[in-house]
Amino acid sequence: MNNFIFLYTDVVSIPKTNENFRLLYDTKGRFSLYSIRDEESKFMLCKVRSVQFGQKRIPYLNTYDGRTIRYPDPLIKANDTIKLDLESNKIVDFIKFDVGNVVMVTGDRNRGRVGVIKNKEKHKGIFETLHIQDSQGHEFATCLGNVFTLGKGTKPWVSLPQRPGYLMELEHYLRERHPDSGLKGQLENMQKGHWMLLRTSGLSTDISLGFLINVDDDECEDEATYGPNAPTEETENTDT
Repeated sequence: MNNFIFLYTDVVSIPKTNENFRLLYDTKGRFSLYSIRDEESKFMLCKVRSVQFGQKRIPYLNTYDGRTIRYPDPLIKANDTIKLDLESNKIVDFIKFDVGNVVMVTGDRNRGRVGVIKNKEKHKGIFETLHIQDSQGHEFATCLGNVFTLGKGTKPWVSLPQRPGYLMELEHYLRERHPDSGLKGQLENMQKGHWMLLRTSGLSTDISLGFLINVDDDECEDEATYGPNAPTEETENTDT
C-alpha cells in the first residue's frame, strides 16, 4: 500500500466512483474534503513563498507546498496565490494579495474562517496584521502568514462549503441543528446562581465540547449539588 501526503487545496480524485474532492479547512480548523466538479479538479491554488533569481539570472518562485516554477509572471510577488494547471504544471493565472480579496485563514485559532481583507497594519520589526470581515459582518484580525488568498474580490476560485467559513453563535447553532432538544429554552432563560455542565453525548458529534449554562431552580435538585459549593470527596469523607 502506498502512502501519499496531501496538503491544503490538494485535489483527491477517485476514478472508480468518478468523484473529486478538494482538501480545505472547516471552521473548527480541521482538514475536510469538499466535493468539486471535474473542471475544478484540473487545477489547484498555491501560495507563493518567495520570488528569486537563480543561475544566469533565471527567475523562479517557490510555493509553500514545495514547488519551484521557473519564469513566472513578473507581477507575481510573495504571498500572492497562483492558479496551477495540474496536467501541464504551469501557471495559468494568479491573485494579488490585496485589500478587498477573499481569503481563508490557515493558522491560529481562526483557522478555516473565510472573509475579505479590510485593511493591513504594518508594524516595524514584527509581523503584519490583517483585519478580515466574514460574510456575516464579523471582523477579526490575524497575522499575514496565516492567510491564503482564494479569489479576486468576493468571489473565490474554488468551491467552498454551503456555509462558507463563518462561525455561528452557539444559540443560533443549537436553534438550527437541534430545534427540539430543549436547549433553546435553557439558553434563553438563563439565571444566575445555578450552573451545570451541559454534556453533548446525546447531540450530534460535531459538537465536541461542553458548555456551561444556567438552569432553572426546578431543574436542579439542590444548589449544593450543581453550584460552586458542590461537595468534594474530601468533604464527604470528613462528614462521615
